[in-house]
Amino acid sequence: MKKTLALILALALLALALAGCADKPAASTPTQAPASSAPATEAPAPAEPAPTEAPAPEDTPAPAAEGRTFTVGFDAEFPPFGFIADDGSYDGFDLAAAAEICARKGWTFVAQPINWDFKDAELSSGSIDCIWNGFTIEGREDAYTWSPAYYDSSVVVVVRADSGIASLADLAGKSVITQAASSGLAALEGDPELTASFAELLESADYNNAFMELGMGTVDAVVADVGVAEYNMQGKSGDYVILDEPVSVETYGIGFLKGNEELMLEVWDEYISLAADGTLAELADKYVPYGLVKENVIHIVPAPSADAVEWRTFTVGFDAEFPPFGFIADDGSYDGFDLAVAEEVCDRLGWTFVAQPINWDFKDAELSSGNIDCIWNGFTIEGREDAYTWSPAYYDSSVVVVVRADSGIASLADLAGKSVITQAASSGLSALEGDPELTASFAELLESADYNNAFMELGMGTVDAVVADVGVAEYNMQNKSGDYVVLDEPVSVETYGIGFILGNEELRDIVWDTVLSIAADGTMASIADKYVPYGLVKENVTLIG
Repeated sequence: MKKTLALILALALLALALAGCADKPAASTPTQAPASSAPATEAPAPAEPAPTEAPAPEDTPAPAAEGRTFTVGFDAEFPPFGFIADDGSYDGFDLAAAAEICARKGWTFVAQPINWDFKDAELSSGSIDCIWNGFTIEGREDAYTWSPAYYDSSVVVVVRADSGIASLADLAGKSVITQAASSGLAALEGDPELTASFAELLESADYNNAFMELGMGTVDAVVADVGVAEYNMQGKSGDYVILDEPVSVETYGIGFLKGNEELMLEVWDEYISLAADGTLAELADKYVPYGLVKENVIHIVPAPSADAVEWRTFTVGFDAEFPPFGFIADDGSYDGFDLAVAEEVCDRLGWTFVAQPINWDFKDAELSSGNIDCIWNGFTIEGREDAYTWSPAYYDSSVVVVVRADSGIASLADLAGKSVITQAASSGLSALEGDPELTASFAELLESADYNNAFMELGMGTVDAVVADVGVAEYNMQNKSGDYVVLDEPVSVETYGIGFILGNEELRDIVWDTVLSIAADGTMASIADKYVPYGLVKENVTLIG
Protein backbone atom coordinates (compact mmCIF):
# COMPACT_ATOMS: atom_id res chain seq x y z
CA MET A 1 0.00 0.00 0.00
CA LYS A 2 2.74 2.42 0.96
CA LYS A 3 4.71 1.60 -2.20
CA THR A 4 1.58 1.99 -4.33
CA LEU A 5 0.83 5.40 -2.82
CA ALA A 6 4.42 6.48 -3.30
CA LEU A 7 4.26 5.44 -6.96
CA ILE A 8 1.05 7.38 -7.49
CA LEU A 9 2.52 10.47 -5.88
CA ALA A 10 5.71 10.14 -7.92
CA LEU A 11 3.70 9.91 -11.16
CA ALA A 12 1.61 12.91 -10.14
CA LEU A 13 4.72 14.97 -9.37
CA LEU A 14 6.32 13.93 -12.67
CA ALA A 15 3.19 14.98 -14.56
CA LEU A 16 3.22 18.33 -12.78
CA ALA A 17 6.89 18.86 -13.59
CA LEU A 18 6.23 18.16 -17.29
CA ALA A 19 3.25 20.50 -17.25
CA GLY A 20 5.42 23.24 -15.78
CA CYS A 21 7.80 23.01 -18.77
CA ALA A 22 5.05 23.78 -21.28
CA ASP A 23 3.55 27.20 -21.91
CA LYS A 24 0.08 25.84 -21.14
CA PRO A 25 -0.98 22.50 -19.57
CA ALA A 26 -2.29 19.90 -21.95
CA ALA A 27 -5.87 18.73 -21.54
CA SER A 28 -4.68 15.46 -20.07
CA THR A 29 -2.72 17.15 -17.25
CA PRO A 30 -3.61 15.23 -14.04
CA THR A 31 -4.46 18.46 -12.24
CA GLN A 32 -7.57 18.81 -14.41
CA ALA A 33 -10.53 17.72 -12.33
CA PRO A 34 -12.75 14.76 -13.16
CA ALA A 35 -16.46 15.33 -13.88
CA SER A 36 -17.81 17.80 -11.34
CA SER A 37 -20.38 15.62 -9.62
CA ALA A 38 -18.79 12.21 -10.01
CA PRO A 39 -17.03 10.57 -7.06
CA ALA A 40 -13.73 8.83 -7.62
CA THR A 41 -15.35 5.42 -8.03
CA GLU A 42 -17.57 6.76 -10.85
CA ALA A 43 -14.90 8.78 -12.64
CA PRO A 44 -13.78 7.46 -16.06
CA ALA A 45 -10.57 5.45 -16.05
CA PRO A 46 -7.54 7.57 -16.92
CA ALA A 47 -7.00 5.65 -20.16
CA GLU A 48 -10.53 6.24 -21.49
CA PRO A 49 -10.06 9.61 -23.27
CA ALA A 50 -8.70 9.09 -26.77
CA PRO A 51 -5.18 10.50 -27.11
CA THR A 52 -6.12 12.10 -30.41
CA GLU A 53 -8.65 14.31 -28.62
CA ALA A 54 -6.02 15.98 -26.46
CA PRO A 55 -4.50 19.18 -27.86
CA ALA A 56 -0.83 19.16 -28.64
CA PRO A 57 1.37 20.50 -25.81
CA GLU A 58 2.05 23.72 -27.68
CA ASP A 59 -1.66 24.43 -28.20
CA THR A 60 -3.52 26.75 -25.87
CA PRO A 61 -6.45 24.96 -24.18
CA ALA A 62 -9.89 26.14 -25.22
CA PRO A 63 -11.01 28.92 -22.89
CA ALA A 64 -14.03 28.52 -20.63
CA ALA A 65 -17.33 30.01 -21.80
CA GLU A 66 -16.94 32.88 -19.37
CA GLY A 67 -13.27 33.25 -20.18
CA ARG A 68 -11.38 32.18 -17.10
CA THR A 69 -9.63 29.27 -15.43
CA PHE A 70 -10.32 28.72 -11.74
CA THR A 71 -7.40 26.99 -10.01
CA VAL A 72 -7.98 25.55 -6.55
CA GLY A 73 -4.95 24.82 -4.37
CA PHE A 74 -5.39 21.78 -2.14
CA ASP A 75 -3.57 19.18 -0.06
CA ALA A 76 -3.85 15.81 -1.81
CA GLU A 77 -3.49 13.99 1.52
CA PHE A 78 -6.49 15.51 3.30
CA PRO A 79 -9.57 13.31 2.84
CA PRO A 80 -12.51 13.70 2.53
CA PHE A 81 -11.89 17.25 1.28
CA GLY A 82 -9.03 16.49 -1.12
CA PHE A 83 -7.22 13.24 -1.86
CA ILE A 84 -5.90 10.93 -4.57
CA ALA A 85 -8.55 8.42 -5.65
CA ASP A 86 -7.86 4.79 -6.46
CA ASP A 87 -7.70 5.63 -10.17
CA GLY A 88 -5.05 8.29 -9.54
CA SER A 89 -7.37 11.26 -10.10
CA TYR A 90 -7.87 14.07 -7.63
CA ASP A 91 -11.08 13.80 -5.65
CA GLY A 92 -12.78 15.17 -2.55
CA PHE A 93 -15.83 17.05 -1.31
CA ASP A 94 -14.30 20.50 -1.70
CA LEU A 95 -13.00 19.73 -5.18
CA ALA A 96 -16.38 18.36 -6.25
CA ALA A 97 -18.14 21.52 -5.06
CA ALA A 98 -15.55 23.72 -6.81
CA ALA A 99 -15.88 21.73 -10.03
CA GLU A 100 -19.67 22.04 -9.94
CA ILE A 101 -19.39 25.80 -9.49
CA CYS A 102 -17.08 26.01 -12.51
CA ALA A 103 -19.43 23.87 -14.59
CA ARG A 104 -22.31 26.25 -13.81
CA LYS A 105 -20.30 29.37 -14.54
CA GLY A 106 -18.63 28.02 -17.66
CA TRP A 107 -15.17 28.22 -16.13
CA THR A 108 -12.32 25.77 -16.61
CA PHE A 109 -11.63 24.00 -13.30
CA VAL A 110 -8.11 23.00 -12.29
CA ALA A 111 -7.34 21.10 -9.09
CA GLN A 112 -3.76 21.99 -8.15
CA PRO A 113 -2.08 19.93 -5.41
CA ILE A 114 0.31 22.07 -3.36
CA ASN A 115 2.89 21.72 -0.64
CA TRP A 116 0.91 22.94 2.36
CA ASP A 117 3.95 24.69 3.83
CA PHE A 118 4.13 26.92 0.74
CA LYS A 119 0.41 27.58 0.24
CA ASP A 120 0.78 31.35 0.79
CA ALA A 121 3.51 31.60 -1.83
CA GLU A 122 1.32 29.72 -4.33
CA LEU A 123 -1.57 32.10 -3.66
CA SER A 124 0.41 35.34 -3.77
CA SER A 125 2.22 34.29 -6.96
CA GLY A 126 -1.08 33.71 -8.77
CA SER A 127 -0.39 30.01 -9.32
CA ILE A 128 -3.71 29.30 -7.59
CA ASP A 129 -6.87 31.38 -7.19
CA CYS A 130 -7.81 30.15 -3.73
CA ILE A 131 -7.07 27.58 -1.04
CA TRP A 132 -10.08 25.28 -0.72
CA ASN A 133 -9.33 22.15 1.22
CA GLY A 134 -10.70 21.94 4.75
CA PHE A 135 -8.93 25.26 5.37
CA THR A 136 -9.35 26.47 8.97
CA ILE A 137 -10.41 30.10 9.41
CA GLU A 138 -9.61 30.52 13.10
CA GLY A 139 -6.16 31.97 13.71
CA ARG A 140 -5.91 33.13 10.08
CA GLU A 141 -8.79 35.62 9.98
CA ASP A 142 -6.68 38.55 8.82
CA ALA A 143 -4.39 36.67 6.44
CA TYR A 144 -6.90 36.02 3.64
CA THR A 145 -10.17 37.23 2.18
CA TRP A 146 -12.45 34.50 3.49
CA SER A 147 -15.73 33.11 2.35
CA PRO A 148 -18.22 32.53 5.15
CA ALA A 149 -17.64 29.24 6.97
CA TYR A 150 -19.10 26.21 5.17
CA TYR A 151 -18.06 23.40 7.54
CA ASP A 152 -17.79 22.99 11.30
CA SER A 153 -14.92 20.71 12.25
CA SER A 154 -13.52 19.47 15.53
CA VAL A 155 -9.84 18.70 15.96
CA VAL A 156 -9.85 15.34 17.74
CA VAL A 157 -7.45 12.77 19.16
CA VAL A 158 -7.28 9.21 17.83
CA VAL A 159 -5.69 6.48 19.96
CA ARG A 160 -5.48 2.70 19.84
CA ALA A 161 -8.48 1.07 21.52
CA ASP A 162 -6.24 -0.80 23.96
CA SER A 163 -4.09 2.23 24.85
CA GLY A 164 -5.84 3.10 28.11
CA ILE A 165 -6.00 6.73 27.00
CA ALA A 166 -9.50 8.08 27.68
CA SER A 167 -9.05 11.87 27.97
CA LEU A 168 -6.73 14.70 27.03
CA ALA A 169 -5.23 14.51 30.50
CA ASP A 170 -4.17 10.92 29.77
CA LEU A 171 -1.90 12.19 26.97
CA ALA A 172 0.60 13.39 29.60
CA GLY A 173 3.91 11.68 28.96
CA LYS A 174 2.75 10.27 25.61
CA SER A 175 4.09 10.57 22.07
CA VAL A 176 1.67 12.56 19.91
CA ILE A 177 1.83 13.17 16.16
CA THR A 178 0.01 15.50 13.76
CA GLN A 179 0.55 16.85 10.23
CA ALA A 180 2.93 19.76 9.75
CA ALA A 181 1.31 23.15 9.04
CA SER A 182 -2.16 21.67 9.68
CA SER A 183 -5.17 22.81 11.71
CA GLY A 184 -4.31 19.97 14.10
CA LEU A 185 -0.93 21.55 14.79
CA ALA A 186 -2.52 25.02 15.06
CA ALA A 187 -5.01 23.70 17.65
CA LEU A 188 -2.20 22.18 19.72
CA GLU A 189 -0.13 25.35 19.52
CA GLY A 190 -3.18 27.17 20.83
CA ASP A 191 -3.16 24.98 23.95
CA PRO A 192 0.43 25.17 25.21
CA GLU A 193 -0.50 23.64 28.57
CA LEU A 194 -1.79 20.48 26.91
CA THR A 195 1.14 20.29 24.49
CA ALA A 196 3.66 20.74 27.29
CA SER A 197 2.30 17.61 28.98
CA PHE A 198 3.29 15.38 26.04
CA ALA A 199 6.53 13.43 26.07
CA GLU A 200 6.96 14.66 22.50
CA LEU A 201 4.96 16.29 19.70
CA LEU A 202 5.96 15.03 16.27
CA GLU A 203 5.08 16.56 12.89
CA SER A 204 4.46 14.28 9.93
CA ALA A 205 4.61 15.25 6.28
CA ASP A 206 1.05 13.92 5.87
CA TYR A 207 -1.71 12.19 7.83
CA ASN A 208 -1.26 8.87 6.00
CA ASN A 209 2.17 8.52 7.58
CA ALA A 210 0.88 9.69 10.97
CA PHE A 211 -1.74 6.93 11.09
CA MET A 212 0.82 4.37 9.93
CA GLU A 213 2.97 5.40 12.92
CA LEU A 214 -0.04 4.93 15.22
CA GLY A 215 -0.76 1.52 13.74
CA MET A 216 2.84 0.42 14.24
CA GLY A 217 2.79 1.64 17.85
CA THR A 218 5.63 4.12 17.42
CA VAL A 219 3.33 6.94 18.62
CA ASP A 220 0.48 6.95 21.14
CA ALA A 221 -1.97 9.36 19.51
CA VAL A 222 -2.77 11.25 16.30
CA VAL A 223 -4.32 14.73 16.42
CA ALA A 224 -6.38 15.45 13.29
CA ASP A 225 -9.60 16.97 11.95
CA VAL A 226 -12.57 14.72 12.65
CA GLY A 227 -13.16 14.03 8.94
CA VAL A 228 -9.56 12.93 8.45
CA ALA A 229 -9.78 10.81 11.59
CA GLU A 230 -12.98 9.04 10.54
CA TYR A 231 -11.63 8.38 7.05
CA ASN A 232 -8.44 6.79 8.39
CA MET A 233 -10.43 4.70 10.87
CA GLN A 234 -12.62 3.05 8.23
CA GLY A 235 -12.63 -0.70 8.72
CA LYS A 236 -10.57 -0.27 11.89
CA SER A 237 -13.22 0.81 14.39
CA GLY A 238 -12.19 -1.95 16.76
CA ASP A 239 -8.55 -0.90 16.59
CA TYR A 240 -8.87 2.86 17.11
CA VAL A 241 -11.11 5.22 19.09
CA ILE A 242 -11.67 8.99 19.06
CA LEU A 243 -11.54 10.63 22.47
CA ASP A 244 -14.83 12.24 23.53
CA GLU A 245 -13.02 15.47 24.41
CA PRO A 246 -11.92 17.45 21.30
CA VAL A 247 -8.79 19.58 21.22
CA SER A 248 -10.77 22.37 19.57
CA VAL A 249 -13.79 23.12 17.41
CA GLU A 250 -13.03 24.90 14.15
CA THR A 251 -14.69 26.10 10.96
CA TYR A 252 -13.56 25.78 7.35
CA GLY A 253 -13.75 28.48 4.68
CA ILE A 254 -12.36 29.24 1.24
CA GLY A 255 -9.27 31.42 1.44
CA PHE A 256 -8.65 33.95 -1.33
CA LEU A 257 -5.80 36.41 -1.73
CA LYS A 258 -6.27 39.31 0.69
CA GLY A 259 -8.43 41.94 -0.97
CA ASN A 260 -9.89 39.72 -3.70
CA GLU A 261 -13.46 40.12 -2.50
CA GLU A 262 -14.86 40.19 -6.03
CA LEU A 263 -13.83 36.61 -6.80
CA MET A 264 -14.79 35.41 -3.34
CA LEU A 265 -18.32 36.79 -3.68
CA GLU A 266 -18.72 35.37 -7.17
CA VAL A 267 -17.71 31.89 -6.00
CA TRP A 268 -19.72 32.09 -2.77
CA ASP A 269 -22.91 33.18 -4.53
CA GLU A 270 -22.71 30.08 -6.70
CA TYR A 271 -21.92 27.91 -3.69
CA ILE A 272 -25.12 29.06 -2.00
CA SER A 273 -27.04 28.08 -5.14
CA LEU A 274 -25.61 24.55 -4.78
CA ALA A 275 -27.05 24.46 -1.28
CA ALA A 276 -30.37 25.92 -2.36
CA ASP A 277 -31.13 23.35 -5.07
CA GLY A 278 -29.97 20.30 -3.09
CA THR A 279 -26.78 19.67 -5.08
CA LEU A 280 -24.56 20.27 -2.05
CA ALA A 281 -26.43 17.62 -0.06
CA GLU A 282 -25.99 15.13 -2.93
CA LEU A 283 -22.27 15.84 -3.09
CA ALA A 284 -21.98 15.41 0.67
CA ASP A 285 -23.68 12.01 0.51
CA LYS A 286 -20.97 10.79 -1.87
CA TYR A 287 -18.21 11.67 0.56
CA VAL A 288 -19.74 10.37 3.79
CA PRO A 289 -18.02 7.00 3.15
CA TYR A 290 -14.74 8.92 3.03
CA GLY A 291 -15.25 10.49 6.45
CA LEU A 292 -17.35 13.57 5.73
CA VAL A 293 -19.76 14.42 8.54
CA LYS A 294 -22.77 15.64 6.55
CA GLU A 295 -24.28 17.32 9.60
CA ASN A 296 -21.17 19.52 9.80
CA VAL A 297 -21.79 21.03 6.35
CA ILE A 298 -23.36 24.31 7.43
CA HIS A 299 -25.46 25.24 4.40
CA ILE A 300 -27.18 21.93 3.71
CA VAL A 301 -30.95 22.29 4.10
CA PRO A 302 -32.07 19.17 6.01
CA ALA A 303 -35.50 17.64 6.14
CA PRO A 304 -37.69 19.33 8.78
CA SER A 305 -37.44 17.86 12.25
CA ALA A 306 -40.55 16.18 13.60
CA ASP A 307 -40.18 18.36 16.69
CA ALA A 308 -40.25 21.48 14.55
CA VAL A 309 -43.97 21.19 13.74
CA GLU A 310 -45.02 21.20 17.38
CA TRP A 311 -46.64 24.46 18.43
CA ARG A 312 -44.84 26.88 20.71
CA THR A 313 -44.33 30.59 21.31
CA PHE A 314 -41.00 31.86 20.04
CA THR A 315 -39.91 35.10 21.71
CA VAL A 316 -37.09 37.07 20.10
CA GLY A 317 -35.22 39.63 22.22
CA PHE A 318 -34.10 42.69 20.25
CA ASP A 319 -32.96 46.31 20.54
CA ALA A 320 -35.71 48.56 19.16
CA GLU A 321 -33.15 51.23 18.27
CA PHE A 322 -30.95 49.16 15.97
CA PRO A 323 -32.11 49.59 12.34
CA PRO A 324 -32.26 47.89 9.90
CA PHE A 325 -32.30 44.76 12.09
CA GLY A 326 -34.82 45.94 14.68
CA PHE A 327 -36.59 49.28 15.08
CA ILE A 328 -39.92 51.00 15.68
CA ALA A 329 -41.76 51.68 12.41
CA ASP A 330 -43.70 54.86 11.66
CA ASP A 331 -46.94 53.14 12.66
CA GLY A 332 -45.49 52.19 16.06
CA SER A 333 -45.04 48.49 15.25
CA TYR A 334 -41.78 46.59 15.64
CA ASP A 335 -39.97 46.05 12.37
CA GLY A 336 -36.59 45.03 10.98
CA PHE A 337 -34.80 42.48 8.82
CA ASP A 338 -34.07 40.08 11.67
CA LEU A 339 -37.61 40.27 13.00
CA ALA A 340 -39.05 39.65 9.53
CA VAL A 341 -36.93 36.52 9.07
CA ALA A 342 -37.79 35.32 12.58
CA GLU A 343 -41.50 35.82 11.88
CA GLU A 344 -41.17 33.84 8.64
CA VAL A 345 -39.51 31.03 10.61
CA CYS A 346 -42.50 30.95 12.95
CA ASP A 347 -45.00 31.00 10.10
CA ARG A 348 -43.36 27.95 8.55
CA LEU A 349 -43.19 26.06 11.84
CA GLY A 350 -46.66 27.00 13.01
CA TRP A 351 -45.29 28.87 16.02
CA THR A 352 -46.53 32.08 17.60
CA PHE A 353 -44.00 34.88 17.06
CA VAL A 354 -43.33 37.49 19.76
CA ALA A 355 -40.94 40.42 19.20
CA GLN A 356 -39.73 41.46 22.65
CA PRO A 357 -37.79 44.76 22.93
CA ILE A 358 -35.16 44.58 25.67
CA ASN A 359 -32.69 46.80 27.46
CA TRP A 360 -29.46 45.77 25.77
CA ASP A 361 -27.50 46.02 29.02
CA PHE A 362 -29.71 43.29 30.51
CA LYS A 363 -29.97 40.97 27.50
CA ASP A 364 -28.25 38.07 29.31
CA ALA A 365 -30.63 38.30 32.24
CA GLU A 366 -33.61 38.24 29.86
CA LEU A 367 -32.23 35.14 28.16
CA SER A 368 -31.27 33.21 31.30
CA SER A 369 -34.64 33.96 32.93
CA GLY A 370 -36.54 32.49 30.00
CA ASN A 371 -38.25 35.77 29.13
CA ILE A 372 -36.82 35.44 25.62
CA ASP A 373 -35.80 32.39 23.59
CA CYS A 374 -32.93 34.04 21.74
CA ILE A 375 -31.20 37.33 20.96
CA TRP A 376 -31.66 38.07 17.26
CA ASN A 377 -30.81 41.63 16.40
CA GLY A 378 -27.56 42.25 14.56
CA PHE A 379 -25.90 40.36 17.41
CA THR A 380 -22.11 40.21 17.01
CA ILE A 381 -20.52 36.78 17.49
CA GLU A 382 -16.87 37.85 17.86
CA GLY A 383 -15.83 38.25 21.47
CA ARG A 384 -18.87 36.32 22.68
CA GLU A 385 -18.17 32.91 21.13
CA ASP A 386 -18.33 30.99 24.40
CA ALA A 387 -21.20 32.91 26.02
CA TYR A 388 -24.05 31.58 23.87
CA THR A 389 -25.06 28.69 21.65
CA TRP A 390 -24.70 30.40 18.28
CA SER A 391 -26.22 29.86 14.89
CA PRO A 392 -23.72 30.14 12.04
CA ALA A 393 -23.14 33.71 10.91
CA TYR A 394 -25.76 35.12 8.55
CA TYR A 395 -24.42 38.68 8.10
CA ASP A 396 -20.99 40.25 7.70
CA SER A 397 -20.83 43.72 9.23
CA SER A 398 -18.18 46.37 9.54
CA VAL A 399 -18.00 48.75 12.49
CA VAL A 400 -17.41 52.15 10.89
CA VAL A 401 -16.91 55.79 11.80
CA VAL A 402 -19.34 58.51 10.70
CA VAL A 403 -18.21 62.15 10.72
CA ARG A 404 -19.56 65.43 9.39
CA ALA A 405 -18.51 66.02 5.79
CA ASP A 406 -16.82 69.32 6.70
CA SER A 407 -14.99 67.92 9.75
CA GLY A 408 -11.62 67.43 8.07
CA ILE A 409 -11.49 63.90 9.55
CA ALA A 410 -10.41 61.43 6.86
CA SER A 411 -8.88 58.51 8.77
CA LEU A 412 -8.84 56.79 12.14
CA ALA A 413 -5.62 58.65 12.94
CA ASP A 414 -7.49 61.94 12.52
CA LEU A 415 -9.73 61.02 15.49
CA ALA A 416 -6.86 61.85 17.85
CA GLY A 417 -8.03 64.53 20.25
CA LYS A 418 -11.64 64.26 19.10
CA SER A 419 -14.91 63.53 20.92
CA VAL A 420 -16.28 60.13 19.85
CA ILE A 421 -19.62 58.56 20.77
CA THR A 422 -21.14 55.08 20.41
CA GLN A 423 -24.02 53.11 21.93
CA ALA A 424 -23.53 51.50 25.33
CA ALA A 425 -23.09 47.69 25.33
CA SER A 426 -22.95 47.67 21.51
CA SER A 427 -20.66 46.00 18.97
CA GLY A 428 -19.33 49.48 18.24
CA LEU A 429 -18.18 49.80 21.84
CA SER A 430 -16.74 46.26 21.75
CA ALA A 431 -14.75 47.09 18.63
CA LEU A 432 -13.31 50.20 20.27
CA GLU A 433 -12.46 48.31 23.46
CA GLY A 434 -10.61 45.86 21.25
CA ASP A 435 -8.39 48.67 19.95
CA PRO A 436 -7.13 50.43 23.11
CA GLU A 437 -4.45 52.33 21.18
CA LEU A 438 -7.07 53.96 18.96
CA THR A 439 -9.42 54.68 21.87
CA ALA A 440 -6.63 56.21 23.95
CA SER A 441 -6.05 58.78 21.20
CA PHE A 442 -9.59 60.25 21.60
CA ALA A 443 -10.19 63.32 23.71
CA GLU A 444 -13.16 61.39 25.11
CA LEU A 445 -15.28 58.32 24.38
CA LEU A 446 -18.94 58.80 25.22
CA GLU A 447 -21.62 56.13 25.53
CA SER A 448 -25.17 56.92 24.45
CA ALA A 449 -28.32 55.06 25.47
CA ASP A 450 -29.11 54.53 21.76
CA TYR A 451 -27.82 55.42 18.31
CA ASN A 452 -30.63 57.89 17.61
CA ASN A 453 -29.26 60.13 20.35
CA ALA A 454 -25.68 59.59 19.20
CA PHE A 455 -26.45 60.84 15.69
CA MET A 456 -28.39 63.79 17.13
CA GLU A 457 -25.22 64.73 19.06
CA LEU A 458 -23.20 64.51 15.85
CA GLY A 459 -25.72 66.67 14.01
CA MET A 460 -25.60 69.32 16.73
CA GLY A 461 -21.80 69.32 16.68
CA THR A 462 -21.41 68.31 20.33
CA VAL A 463 -19.34 65.27 19.24
CA ASP A 464 -16.96 64.77 16.31
CA ALA A 465 -17.70 61.16 15.33
CA VAL A 466 -20.10 58.26 15.81
CA VAL A 467 -18.85 54.65 15.81
CA ALA A 468 -21.59 52.23 14.69
CA ASP A 469 -22.36 49.15 12.60
CA VAL A 470 -22.41 49.97 8.88
CA GLY A 471 -26.13 49.23 8.59
CA VAL A 472 -26.97 51.59 11.46
CA ALA A 473 -24.68 54.22 9.95
CA GLU A 474 -26.27 54.01 6.50
CA TYR A 475 -29.77 54.17 7.95
CA ASN A 476 -29.00 57.29 9.95
CA MET A 477 -27.31 58.93 6.97
CA GLN A 478 -30.36 58.63 4.71
CA ASN A 479 -31.09 61.94 2.97
CA LYS A 480 -28.02 63.37 4.70
CA SER A 481 -25.28 62.06 2.42
CA GLY A 482 -23.98 65.58 1.87
CA ASP A 483 -23.82 66.21 5.60
CA TYR A 484 -22.09 63.02 6.78
CA VAL A 485 -19.44 60.63 5.43
CA VAL A 486 -18.27 57.16 6.46
CA LEU A 487 -14.50 56.83 6.78
CA ASP A 488 -12.95 54.37 4.32
CA GLU A 489 -11.07 52.66 7.15
CA PRO A 490 -13.35 50.50 9.36
CA VAL A 491 -12.75 50.00 13.06
CA SER A 492 -13.41 46.27 12.64
CA VAL A 493 -15.21 43.69 10.52
CA GLU A 494 -17.70 41.51 12.36
CA THR A 495 -20.33 38.83 11.77
CA TYR A 496 -23.85 38.50 13.17
CA GLY A 497 -25.52 35.33 14.46
CA ILE A 498 -28.51 34.26 16.53
CA GLY A 499 -27.62 33.79 20.20
CA PHE A 500 -29.43 31.10 22.22
CA ILE A 501 -28.86 30.22 25.86
CA LEU A 502 -25.70 28.14 26.19
CA GLY A 503 -26.51 24.48 25.61
CA ASN A 504 -29.83 24.91 23.79
CA GLU A 505 -28.63 23.33 20.57
CA GLU A 506 -31.98 21.66 19.88
CA LEU A 507 -33.86 24.95 19.47
CA ARG A 508 -30.92 26.50 17.60
CA ASP A 509 -30.92 23.64 15.07
CA ILE A 510 -34.68 23.79 14.44
CA VAL A 511 -34.58 27.55 13.89
CA TRP A 512 -31.43 27.47 11.75
CA ASP A 513 -32.70 24.65 9.54
CA THR A 514 -35.76 26.77 8.79
CA VAL A 515 -33.62 29.86 8.15
CA LEU A 516 -31.71 27.86 5.54
CA SER A 517 -34.96 26.87 3.83
CA ILE A 518 -35.97 30.55 3.75
CA ALA A 519 -32.67 31.33 2.02
CA ALA A 520 -32.95 28.36 -0.33
CA ASP A 521 -36.31 29.31 -1.87
CA GLY A 522 -35.48 33.01 -2.35
CA THR A 523 -37.67 34.37 0.47
CA MET A 524 -34.70 35.78 2.36
CA ALA A 525 -33.57 37.75 -0.68
CA SER A 526 -37.09 39.22 -0.98
CA ILE A 527 -37.08 40.16 2.70
CA ALA A 528 -33.65 41.76 2.34
CA ASP A 529 -34.84 43.92 -0.57
CA LYS A 530 -37.45 45.45 1.72
CA TYR A 531 -34.81 46.62 4.22
CA VAL A 532 -32.18 47.97 1.83
CA PRO A 533 -33.80 51.45 2.08
CA TYR A 534 -33.32 51.18 5.84
CA GLY A 535 -29.56 50.60 5.55
CA LEU A 536 -29.30 46.82 5.01
CA VAL A 537 -26.37 45.88 2.78
CA LYS A 538 -27.88 42.96 0.88
CA GLU A 539 -24.46 41.75 -0.26
CA ASN A 540 -23.51 41.29 3.41
CA VAL A 541 -26.26 38.70 3.97
CA THR A 542 -24.12 35.56 3.62
CA LEU A 543 -27.01 33.18 2.90
CA ILE A 544 -28.23 35.02 -0.19
CA GLY A 545 -26.83 33.54 -3.37
